[in-house]
Amino acid sequence: MGIPCVLITALYDPAKGMNVPRVVQGTAICNATGNPDIPLEEERDFRYKLIKKALNLLEVEGDRL
Repeated sequence: MGIPCVLITALYDPAKGMNVPRVVQGTAICNATGNPDIPLEEERDFRYKLIKKALNLLEVEGDRL
């Protein structure tokens, strides 16, 4: 099956349209895993939750996606 991976992108719909099995919705094209418009502490929490979501997707078997 290959190496499992997760794509974090602001372009969620095109990624799903190309049958990418594990996709997490990012913030923006320039800042997929961050948000410079919020305070630093909130951004760290935001990034943590986003990465945690991506890591949780890695635990899902490919046939259950």
